Amino acid sequence: MTEARKQEIAASFPDTFDTNRLDIEISINEFGLFEKGFFARDMDEKWDIFVLDNILYFARSWTGLCVYRIFTQRLTSSVILSEFHLNRSVVQQNDFDPGFYTALLKKVLQMYLTREYFKP
Repeated sequence: MTEARKQEIAASFPDTFDTNRLDIEISINEFGLFEKGFFARDMDEKWDIFVLDNILYFARSWTGLCVYRIFTQRLTSSVILSEFHLNRSVVQQNDFDPGFYTALLKKVLQMYLTREYFKP
């Protein structure tokens, strides 16, 4: 994925969003996976995930619309995934259940990091 496309996806995040906390600590190596990016190769892969300016973006691969942006804090030996914004645009998302979308974000993180469990 090109830098221009990443910028376009990041810019698609609307002005209407909810804010919530993750406060999940991951290793520098784990964060490096997100910095390299995960980009869907086919329709079975649902997410494009990448980092721009220390913000972690999650976009639906088939629409290119950004659903989550996670703010990060780099420490010496780890990275804190602190606050996140959840897309609330009624134009971009036709359903909204913040509990569902928060749980979904944790499951997607768990899947990409092959973690057993994230504390709620």
